[in-house]
Amino acid sequence: MENIKMLSYRFLLEAQFKELNIPIEQLETVLEKQDIILVAYSAAESIQGAIPADVWPEVLEGMRQNDGISVVCDDFTAILYSDDLSYGKKLHTIYHELGHIKAKHKRSGKVRFAENEEQEREAEAFAYYTVAPPCILHEIGGMSDCVLARLTGLDSKSAAEAYRLLEEDRQGRLLAIEKQLILQYSGYIKSNQAGERQIPQLISMFGLTAIVVVCTLFVFYLNSKSDVPDIITIPITEVTEAEPVVSPKVTVKELEQIVWKAESGDVYHTDPNCYHIPKTAVTMYLDEAIAAGYRKCKDCE
Repeated sequence: MENIKMLSYRFLLEAQFKELNIPIEQLETVLEKQDIILVAYSAAESIQGAIPADVWPEVLEGMRQNDGISVVCDDFTAILYSDDLSYGKKLHTIYHELGHIKAKHKRSGKVRFAENEEQEREAEAFAYYTVAPPCILHEIGGMSDCVLARLTGLDSKSAAEAYRLLEEDRQGRLLAIEKQLILQYSGYIKSNQAGERQIPQLISMFGLTAIVVVCTLFVFYLNSKSDVPDIITIPITEVTEAEPVVSPKVTVKELEQIVWKAESGDVYHTDPNCYHIPKTAVTMYLDEAIAAGYRKCKDCE
C-alpha cells in the first residue's frame, strides 16, 4: 500500500490543506481545480446534462446501492456522495472514490470502477491515509482512537481502523514527502500536540477550582464577620507578559521556522531533507531550539 500512501500524500500537498477534517466546500474547490466535480446526491440532476444519456441509468443505480460513486467519462469526471451520511463519513466516502480516480483503477461498464477486492482495498487505504495521514498524527503524538476521531471527524469504528493503520505505519526514517507534509501542517500539529490539547482542560479545571475557593471563603467570612474587625484586602499585582528573548543573529520571521531534532542529543536540523533526521524526530520552532541551547546541524544548509 506504500504507492497508495504516496498518492494520498501528493494529493494533500497539491491541495495545500493545513489541517485535518477540512470543510467539504474547501475540498470541492480543490477538486474543481483538478477537473473533478463534487456533487451531493440531492444535486445529481445538475450534472445529468454532462453525462451521456445511455450512462445516466447506470449512475442512478449506483446511487441507489452505494454511499458514494465516481463517474469517469472521456471529458468529465465526478464524485457523487449521499446527503444522509455524517460529516466525517462524507469525507471518507469522497476520498474513497477519489482513491479510485487517483489510482486509475479499471472500470466496470462505461463509467464506473470495477468493485473487485484489490481495488476496493486500495481505495479504502487512500481514504484513510488522506483523512488521517500517519506522518501528521505521529507528529501530534498522544494518539488514541478517541483522539483520532476528534481530530478527523471519523466515527468510532472508522477511527479504530485508522488507528490500527497508524500503529502499523512506523518506518525507520521520514521520507522527503512526509517532511514536506509535516512542514505544511506545522501550525496544526503545534496547536494539537498533547500538551497544547490539555491547556483548555486545565483552564477549565482551575477556573472551577477558583470559584469553589472564592465561595468557600465568602461563606467563611459571613460566618465569622462578628469576630473579624476588618476585612483583609490582598493587593493584586498586575502580571505582564514577559518579552520574548530574541537572538540578535536571526530575524523574527526565522524564529517561526520549523526545525527537527532527535529525541536525544542537542542538534537541530533546518533542512527537512537532511539525512541525519531520524523517523522519531520531533518538531519545534527555531526560537524554542535556540532558547534550549541546541546547536544547528553542520550539514543543513
